[in-house]
Amino acid sequence: MRYFDTRDGRLDVNHIMASGALPPAFPPVRIDGELYWDGGILSNTPTEAVFDDNPRRNSVIFSVHLWNPVGAEPTTMADVLNRHKDIQYSSRIASQIARHQQTHRLRHVINELASRLPESERSKPEITELLGYGLSIGLQI
Repeated sequence: MRYFDTRDGRLDVNHIMASGALPPAFPPVRIDGELYWDGGILSNTPTEAVFDDNPRRNSVIFSVHLWNPVGAEPTTMADVLNRHKDIQYSSRIASQIARHQQTHRLRHVINELASRLPESERSKPEITELLGYGLSIGLQI
């Protein structure tokens, strides 16, 4: 999995084409010698790229479900093919949000534990490094 981001370099039409190169209808696109297909094959909503951004930032994320992860029991072959598509391309956003909420809660726990340490302990380099896994000041979920 590779995320195309303007912070890492210039994006061009090949990046857009690779992001929509859904097999078997569209061939992979070569970028810097590597072949890429649509990232939706692995993750249709790669919110971890935002959730795991470092440094962490406040973000507003909108997720649009184009493919229904829940549906009626198929009764025809056409229904089966449609459900297959829905399941294959549906978002994992619910599990990703749950994971992020758990991580965020652990960051709160780290901050709470840090507040109970004497300043002489908090200022030690090895403790300061560990406290970096806590919440950034002002970050709210």
